[in-house]
Amino acid sequence: MRLILLVLALLVPLASQAQASPPSRESLAALLEAFDKAEGRRARELEAIHLATLALGAAERAPGALAAWWFPELRRRAEAAQHPEVRFTLEAQLRLDPSAATVSPLAPEPVKAVPYAPGQGDLAAVVDSLRSIELGQKPALAPAQVIALAKGPDGELATRALYLLRRMNPELAAPLLWEKLADAKRRSDVLAIEEELLRLPIAALPRGFVAKAPEGWSRGARAAWLRVAASRPSLKVDKETVFGLLKGPADELTEAAWDAVPRVFSAADRARLAPASEGLSERLAPRAKQALEALR
Repeated sequence: MRLILLVLALLVPLASQAQASPPSRESLAALLEAFDKAEGRRARELEAIHLATLALGAAERAPGALAAWWFPELRRRAEAAQHPEVRFTLEAQLRLDPSAATVSPLAPEPVKAVPYAPGQGDLAAVVDSLRSIELGQKPALAPAQVIALAKGPDGELATRALYLLRRMNPELAAPLLWEKLADAKRRSDVLAIEEELLRLPIAALPRGFVAKAPEGWSRGARAAWLRVAASRPSLKVDKETVFGLLKGPADELTEAAWDAVPRVFSAADRARLAPASEGLSERLAPRAKQALEALR
């Protein structure tokens, strides 16, 4: 097994070079002769055999006379091989035979290629569009259609649509994500939106951002707002809003406020912040101390 792993590690950077230079009949015969004469470990010979197989079994090249000779020869040698690793490696090359049906290594039946059929409904359209983006194709839905789904009443569909919109057009997705964060109540929803915001390009993230999180937001949403703002220099947070949160209860919002102190305040504010760091709980005191030490 170690021999196989070594061979595969050596093959990756050389595969494209092998496909660009198909071998000749003479070089293949010499390769097989060297393979027969090799003793002990045959890493170099097995590497050369694999590179030759890549060149002869390329998908864009129809099976030629050389391939018609090469793959039966490999099959004969695999059947006659005594060493199990050598036999396994040679059998692996036979899966690249362009004239043979593709077979799964887990089952003897040939693999059946089934054309992709788009689904029905809005959710299927979102999933199909995301699949198209992953494959480098044009999505079926236009940005306007995705925005309509993201603003719809179906929460799960809206979340998926927002994820798709971020992949399609981050500039349009950013304001909707901030709006979604403002309405989020459940912690799972808050964390999911926070992750999507952090995945936005830096240039798109300020679109829709508010410097002061309103009191109507849940504490979890305001904590996520602070964490995102503290991690992105392009977002400017209201200093007084952060200061007002430093003496709050020992929860994630107060933690996020102290974590944001080095980004929002400077060393000139140390005298003002020091009293706020006194009398804090064991949960907050270390964060406050670390925040004050990080002021520049």
